[in-house]
Amino acid sequence: MDDTFPDTFDLPAIRSLRETSFAILDVETTGASYRYGDRLTEIAVVRVEHGAVVERWSTLLNPGRPIPRFI
Repeated sequence: MDDTFPDTFDLPAIRSLRETSFAILDVETTGASYRYGDRLTEIAVVRVEHGAVVERWSTLLNPGRPIPRFI
């Protein structure tokens, strides 16, 4: 067990998301089971600083298999 990593975080200084910076990661897939051949088709990241989107990035991926119509 790693005792240097806290079990909980005390963040009293952050009162709202407008006071911090963070990134949102989104992935799209051909399904939910890697075991049955489902793969990633898209990755996207949005960086937010103090409530404003400051950067966007996305890319399409070749899943190496047909993409079902309903995706």
